[in-house]
Amino acid sequence: MGTKVSIPKHTASEAIARGRSTATSSAWASIIFAIILGVVGIGLIIAYSIPQRRACILDEDCTAGDKCNERQCSKATRSIGFLIGGLACLLIAGILVFVGKHNFDLSHDDAYDQQLGERLIRQDAANAANAPYYAGAAAIEALANSGSRNNYDYGHSYGY
Repeated sequence: MGTKVSIPKHTASEAIARGRSTATSSAWASIIFAIILGVVGIGLIIAYSIPQRRACILDEDCTAGDKCNERQCSKATRSIGFLIGGLACLLIAGILVFVGKHNFDLSHDDAYDQQLGERLIRQDAANAANAPYYAGAAAIEALANSGSRNNYDYGHSYGY
């Protein structure tokens, strides 16, 4: 923007520690999301494996060749959406496990950790130097939006 960014003095070990902590936390976040998506994926595949009867009123509400008996189709079916969603969740979980393992491996590389730490320290300094500009832009945006009729406040009636 218009300000000169002054990077605070720091040692190489501080940059390595900053980079290592960031890489490790990214690895743990990937692993945790992989576990969550894996559980959801397995749940969806289990839901697919259990046949269910569809609700119906007329025979046309059921699949071809099926009859509506007592508001349920007589043939149980499986939802292919559960299978596709479960497989997609498991695929994404596998990718996240790979990413987490890769980040754990990188968190033990001092050169990578120092580079990452240096980048983060420079970015923090740039954000601090440009904070007044960010605040000014946010204030201008808030003022511009305050006069807009598209900002609905459902709790109050202003008589429009």
